[in-house]
Amino acid sequence: MKKIVILSLMLLLLHNVNAQKSNKDVVLKGVLLKKEWSTGVVVSTTGMGLIVERVRIPSDIIKRVVQLNVYVTKHSKEFKTTVKNSSFLGSSFSSFHYAKINSLYSVSVLKGWRYKWARKSEKRGVDVYGSLLSGVVLGFTKPYALRLIYADDDVRTEIYGENNNTNQFLDINNIEGYAGFWKKWNGIRPYPGLTSKAGLLLDYGKKDAWVKNIEIAVAVDLYYRAVPLMALYKNQMIYPRLQISLQLGKRSL
Repeated sequence: MKKIVILSLMLLLLHNVNAQKSNKDVVLKGVLLKKEWSTGVVVSTTGMGLIVERVRIPSDIIKRVVQLNVYVTKHSKEFKTTVKNSSFLGSSFSSFHYAKINSLYSVSVLKGWRYKWARKSEKRGVDVYGSLLSGVVLGFTKPYALRLIYADDDVRTEIYGENNNTNQFLDINNIEGYAGFWKKWNGIRPYPGLTSKAGLLLDYGKKDAWVKNIEIAVAVDLYYRAVPLMALYKNQMIYPRLQISLQLGKRSL
């Protein structure tokens, strides 16, 4: 969460510096800018991700939106614990997510509309939009690998159900720690589904040529079956979330 906030502040600072240096940053009074693109970050109750958005503006109050999302979803029961079994890099402590068997990454494409509810003044203020988007999502589960202790000199990198019984994977006394992000990529499985989002977007850019948006939204991903993320808790096929995103970009004719 801290990394996302710091990244967002850095993007805002860089964007403001570039805007001050540009001699093209001029409000085109009376001219409807018909194209818009933006990128941003999103933080939610179930994870975090990135947004890329392309917008067409057919009128002053309506926008047609195409949005690409790359997202990491966490199970509601997922938690991190620390063990003292590790000798990794000379440390006696190692952290991992207990009973987690897969990580869920997703790519979604949404289309929809935004409608302007309130108009900002000429020089300052905020445009308020209501938005409704829907589309498809493709989730991928990647096995969550742990370093399991079989003997003092026998530590193996394994995933849930691979060459070990479930008790070995779930016994905290036999876990040395998380094996790392780059382990066990050969176990990836796809989970297609549908997605939708309804939100309230605030356009607080002082100049119409620049996009500076904050959106608060409710979103839901519906997969074709339950996605196996945890070993000891019920897994689900529906993942609702409350999210907030920050987007920066540019408008053009």
